[in-house]
Amino acid sequence: MPNLQGQLVFIVIAAYLLAAVITIPARAILRRSVHKLMMRAVPLPDVPPRDLRAEATPLRVEITPARDVAVSTDATSLLASLRRSRVQSALVSLLAGSVAAAIFAYGFLSEDGGGTMKQFLVVFTAYLWPVAITVFAVAARTRFVRVVGLFVCALLILGITAGVSGSVVIFGLSAFPTLAVLLILWLSRALAPLVALFGAIAVMGLVLATSVFGRSNPSLACSIAILVVVAGVACAWIFVALLVGAFERKWFGDLSFELGFLWATFAIWYMLVRGSTATWWYGLVALAAYTAITQIAWRVLRLGTSVNAGANLLVLRVFDSKARGRRVFAALGRMWDPVGPLHLIAGTDSAAANLDLAEAWRFLRMKIKSLYVRSKDDLDQRMAALDVKPDADGRYRTNDFFCYAHTWKPTFTRLLDRSYAVLVDLGGFTKQNAGVSFEIGQLLARRPLESIVLVANDRTDLGELTAVL
Repeated sequence: MPNLQGQLVFIVIAAYLLAAVITIPARAILRRSVHKLMMRAVPLPDVPPRDLRAEATPLRVEITPARDVAVSTDATSLLASLRRSRVQSALVSLLAGSVAAAIFAYGFLSEDGGGTMKQFLVVFTAYLWPVAITVFAVAARTRFVRVVGLFVCALLILGITAGVSGSVVIFGLSAFPTLAVLLILWLSRALAPLVALFGAIAVMGLVLATSVFGRSNPSLACSIAILVVVAGVACAWIFVALLVGAFERKWFGDLSFELGFLWATFAIWYMLVRGSTATWWYGLVALAAYTAITQIAWRVLRLGTSVNAGANLLVLRVFDSKARGRRVFAALGRMWDPVGPLHLIAGTDSAAANLDLAEAWRFLRMKIKSLYVRSKDDLDQRMAALDVKPDADGRYRTNDFFCYAHTWKPTFTRLLDRSYAVLVDLGGFTKQNAGVSFEIGQLLARRPLESIVLVANDRTDLGELTAVL
């Protein structure tokens, strides 16, 4: 068992490192593919803009700091829904995570034949670290709050478990899964976890075949390794296909997938580094308990509430900075998805960051072109099937529209008519951004001003923006 346990630990570490190494160039390939396809066009007529300049009055541009913007009644209602959603998410995560931590603690003490209630509470506290990560992931408004909150939690856990045999070790063993999950989800919330799964199977086949047959018969080991990898990839392929099917049927959403990946990582790691042949299954029970409690809790919370289309938010931006785009989408996704879906035209800045599970699966199968709006009929079908209903956890999804050069304008105007509000990120806007100028013209022609928010920064050419308006 120790030899096999060491091999499995190596497989997990190697799989996550391999996933990181593969995902980095995969993201670059994805961005190049998106950029190349965005430039592709066929000669189709543009959507004629509504020219209302004859009846329009001149606009006076004022720059108002965000902290000084007046909050309307509708905005107050949305903010209340956001706060309620964060509290509910935190409570559900705390409940499910605490049950999983209790199961981990029970399994840990069972290895030594049991323990006192005090020992159980201390060990239980040591296993609360993934609970803290989960709670701050769903409830914290900003990255600063998450970082400071997790730092305080780490100090509290260390203070409570200090001096108790094994407890500090448990908390120390949480370092690898913490770093692994943060790295993988930072690289891509859906693509990297899928790569990690297939990477684990490949490494497992090589390690197990080599350890069993490597010394006695290297050629046989090579053949066995290939067979194991092929069989494992086939099984993983079926599993991922079923997972993607459940995702498309809205059994779970993006955030639930990310948190499920987090808990699966911690459960597998705790089983491998602390489990024995008699108690390894506690990790699986803890993972199953976490999943079941979260699903049941969200269904109970949604009883008696109406399922509606939510507040559709269209996000427009300058294709200026991938880093800024990533930060904007990350902040908006967590802030807005409890109250409504997010719509946007996909670009190189959002391709990797916003790729969901179904889109990542298509990319891995080299079917990225199937995501693109090809024609008016195709656009009609996609708009009819637009996902505007919440997932099982009550959160809405981000709808990325991948467009060719000849389809982005019709797609934009259709989304404009379907949206409750429009946010335009003008960070880095200059006179070279002709696409944004077109979008602003359509906004002023089609939307009431109170439904539009323009966001600028110190890199926005205010003179050019004033001229466009």
